[in-house]
Amino acid sequence: MQFLGVGLRHLAPKGAKTGAIYELHSVMGKTSLDAFMATCPELDTLKVKGRGKKSLDSFLEYVKATYPQLTTVTVVDDIETLVRDSDVISFAATAGTDPSKYAYVKGEWIKPGALVAPSAFDMETDFLKEKCKMVVDNIKLYEAWAEEYPYPTFGSINIIGAKFTDMCHDGIISKVILLIWEIYCLAMHQEETVMIR
Repeated sequence: MQFLGVGLRHLAPKGAKTGAIYELHSVMGKTSLDAFMATCPELDTLKVKGRGKKSLDSFLEYVKATYPQLTTVTVVDDIETLVRDSDVISFAATAGTDPSKYAYVKGEWIKPGALVAPSAFDMETDFLKEKCKMVVDNIKLYEAWAEEYPYPTFGSINIIGAKFTDMCHDGIISKVILLIWEIYCLAMHQEETVMIR
């Protein structure tokens, strides 16, 4: 998740105050928060959603002990509440090969200018096409996966960047923009959203 910090440093909205993290069971949740705090100094509010009480309690203890400057920490019950009004969002989930089980976000939930950092995550293809500028860290890796795994690649490879290559395959988008960072989604409804992975 070191790339998350680089992506946040360059793409997070200035003055970000609200962070959101989905899935707290792994080190990815903590490293996502660490990256948020290192790059978004005005962050004072955190929303979290986890799958189990044990991992949630452990994560909340970590937050309290490590980041007392977070004045509001809220556990939410659904993805829409997690995403709405958040400035920086991390989907730190692991998942299998069935995209229908991935966290699903509707574009209308994303605050204009927010940065969304997904792993196993899905959202509306039309939103990706019309509102996002998709950015990948290593286009050759995604192209190799697209050659190695049967189409559609998204599912076999549970990273949103695989959906981008599928969209290229389907003629929905013609270009994936290169960046040396992971893929995240910077929702700038007034212009374009940037998806990096």
